[in-house]
Amino acid sequence: MKFQSTNKDRVSIDLTVYQKGFGAVKDVRRIASDKEISEVHFLDIADQIESETILVKGFKELERNYENGFINTDQLLEKYIGQVATLRNEKFRDDLQIRLLSTSGGVVGERVDTKEIIVNPLGQLILPPLPENLTVRPALILKVVPQTFKGDVRLSYLTQGIEWQVTYIAEIQGTALHLAGLMQLRNQSGTDFFDTAIKLIAGQINHSSAGIGRPYEMELFKSSASSPEFSGQPFADHHVYKLERKVDLLHGQTKQIQLLEAQVVSFRKVYEVSNSNEQVRIKIEFDNVEANGLGIPLPAGTVKIFEQDTDSELEFTGEDQVSHTAKDGKLSISIGEAFDITCKSREKKRELKDGIEYVTHRYDLKNGKEENVRIHICHSIYDPVWQMETSSHDYQIKSSNEVEFIIRVVSGKSAAVDFTYQIDRH
Repeated sequence: MKFQSTNKDRVSIDLTVYQKGFGAVKDVRRIASDKEISEVHFLDIADQIESETILVKGFKELERNYENGFINTDQLLEKYIGQVATLRNEKFRDDLQIRLLSTSGGVVGERVDTKEIIVNPLGQLILPPLPENLTVRPALILKVVPQTFKGDVRLSYLTQGIEWQVTYIAEIQGTALHLAGLMQLRNQSGTDFFDTAIKLIAGQINHSSAGIGRPYEMELFKSSASSPEFSGQPFADHHVYKLERKVDLLHGQTKQIQLLEAQVVSFRKVYEVSNSNEQVRIKIEFDNVEANGLGIPLPAGTVKIFEQDTDSELEFTGEDQVSHTAKDGKLSISIGEAFDITCKSREKKRELKDGIEYVTHRYDLKNGKEENVRIHICHSIYDPVWQMETSSHDYQIKSSNEVEFIIRVVSGKSAAVDFTYQIDRH
C-alpha cells in the first residue's frame, strides 16, 4: 500500500538557517500502519529543496523519486497533454470536446468530433480529475521493502529560500551606549514550519560542503550581554545561535526576534583621515570584551547609530555594515564624514641623495567644533623598504606599509603634522 505522510504526522522539526540564504531541515515523523507499506509519499516539504541532499533514516529503501509538483497554470496544463478536456462557451451554452496537443505559447487542441486543430480557443477550459499519480505539491516518494511499520522516520535536507540577518541599534546618550541586536528571519522556501526549533549559523560556509550533521556538544557563551531569546554556542569553525523557544515560521513570513541587549561601558568616537582620502571620516569604536558589557561573538550585520541631540532627542546619525566580530575583537563603525573638521595633505618634498630617497609629507588639520578632538592619521607608504627619519609628532607603525598618528586638536584651532621617511633605492 501507499502511505502519505504530511506535517500532521510530524513529531518534531528543527531548522538550521545559514546567512547565505539556505537552511538545513531535520524533520521527524511518526508513521504507523498495520498493513504492509510499499511506498511512502512525504508531503509538506520545501518547494526549493535541494533534492540531492535528502537523507531518510528509518526505512529500507528500494528506490527514491522526487516530484516537485506544479506551481502554475502552464505546468498544470502540461500534465494533461494528450488527454481530452472540455471547452465551454458560456455565451452560447455550448461544450466542445478537445484533445490537448500543446500548451507552449498558447493552447493547441484537436476537436474530438471533426479532428480539426484549434489554436487558442475561446471559452472556459475544464480539465478531467487529477490523475492519481499527479503531485500538486513537492513530494518525496520512497519505494521501500514491503513491511508493516510503526515508528519514527527522520527526513533531512537542505533548502534554498531561508535566510537570516542581524540589525544592531546603538543608542548614544552622552557617555552611555546601549546596543541591541535584532535578528530577522525570512522564509521563502515554499513550506510552513510549525513549532520549530531554530538555530542560526554565523560564518562563511562553502555551500557544497555544508553538511547536515549532528552538532557537537557545545558550551554556552558566558557574557554580561543578555538575550532572553538566544544562547550562543561555538560549533566547528563557526558560531551557532540557538533560539530558546520554538516558533512558527510560515512561507512568505518575516520574523524579528531580539538577539542581544548590552550596555556598553566604554566606547570612543574616532575621526580618521588618510593620504588616499582627505575627508574626515567619523567612526564609533568599542571593544567586544566582557568588561565592556559584551564578550560574545557578534554575527555580521548592519549597525544603525542614534545619538542624543541638544533637545534630548535621539536622532539617526549613520549606519555601516560590520563583519563577524570575535570575542575580544573590536567593532569599528563608520557613520559618515565630519562637517566641522577639515584636512589637507600633500607631499612637500622628494629628493634623492646617494641612493636614498627622502620623502616629506604634511597634514594640515583644522577643528571647527566647540570641543577638542583626536584625529587619527592613517598614512600608507607603498614602497617595500622604508624608514622614518624625522617626525613632528609621535607615531605608531601599524603594518609594513602603514603608519598612524593620533593628533589632539583644540576647539577652534589648527595643527600641522610633518614627517620625513627614507626609501632605499639601491
